Amino acid sequence: MNKRLYNIGRSLAVIALSLATLTACEKDDKSNPTFQQPAEGSFILNVPGLAKGDNIYDLSKSESVSLTCTQPAYGMPLKTYYQVQVSLDERFSNTDIEGVAYRTLKTSYNQATMHVDGVELNKAVVKLYQGSHNGADPSGIVMPIYIRLRAHVGVEINQLGWINSNVVKLPKVVASYVATMPTEFFMRGTSIKGGKNAKELGAIVGTKGEFTGLFYAAAGSTFTFGDDEDTGDGWSAIATLNDNASAGLSEGDGGTVKVANAGWYAVHFLNEVNEAENKLVTTLNIYPAHAYVIGQGCGGNWDDSNPAWEMIAPADASQPWVSPAFTGSGELRAYIKLPGIEWWKTEYTLTGSKPKSITWRGVKYNINSNWKEDAGPSFSVAVEPGMKLFVDFDSDTGKVDTKWE
Repeated sequence: MNKRLYNIGRSLAVIALSLATLTACEKDDKSNPTFQQPAEGSFILNVPGLAKGDNIYDLSKSESVSLTCTQPAYGMPLKTYYQVQVSLDERFSNTDIEGVAYRTLKTSYNQATMHVDGVELNKAVVKLYQGSHNGADPSGIVMPIYIRLRAHVGVEINQLGWINSNVVKLPKVVASYVATMPTEFFMRGTSIKGGKNAKELGAIVGTKGEFTGLFYAAAGSTFTFGDDEDTGDGWSAIATLNDNASAGLSEGDGGTVKVANAGWYAVHFLNEVNEAENKLVTTLNIYPAHAYVIGQGCGGNWDDSNPAWEMIAPADASQPWVSPAFTGSGELRAYIKLPGIEWWKTEYTLTGSKPKSITWRGVKYNINSNWKEDAGPSFSVAVEPGMKLFVDFDSDTGKVDTKWE
């Protein structure tokens, strides 16, 4: 597993723009505050009172862990965002242990007093322990863990002022494995995103714990899967395997899933919790990959899996999938196809800047009429006659245009 990396730096242009936005104008007048990068060591995370003495943090049974800090000195009052990072190594490195050096919790905070979700912290510590102890269960083991904060100001592309706090030790912590139904699911593999980053799958509408996506596998490539980006579950985590695409799946090195035959594949993960055994049971279905467009852009055709509106798959992950040219005007409606599942349950749209990213309809967006009305204008992509949908299903990005480049 690879530790999750965060982009600490930004281009000079973005930083300059951000600073200009924050300061509005620059004068030599000392009464005019200017942004300052805090000095290392000036951002202090306080040692929690419960971390002293013989107190034990039982994370799986804790509603929260309270943390307080001094706000970084940015030279002016600014809304500051804090990320919580946890490690089994006080240096936050993997010099002496295998696996992930640290994990950054997904929940962020904008107050110097924060109540860190105990379940989220428990899960992170369990993952760290399993990653450095060949998947062993840490339940009941009293161990030290180390916490630091990572602060910044601004959101999205204008994040700046990144700084780490000091490291605080919680000397007595118990983390327990608790099987829970995943709300997110990822794949990581040697042929996925250049082997560098995880690929997020889409939740299937109307289900719990079911996820899907398309991926390209080179012959002999391997992959893992799981409920976060540092995915580590592999062959042994599959309770039932249905290879409906002759992919030739088997156990690979390090307990990964190995793919014998190169090609594009659709995955369908079905998860359920076996409460009696405190175990997540995973079924993996592999199908030939198919993707379609539908709706007003297709001349008003709403037929599921209409072969006239199937996207053309490239030879490998170096090129995009391409739809037939649209014949009508309207909102983009697109989906990947799984056997026996209605098209709208695996639908996606494109959002963000260029190139736009796939946003799965999943369980988050209740689309009764269309994306524009039910999710908002930023989720709606307009198509016109002659345009095509181009999707890179490796990076999960795409655009509507007359050509890819």
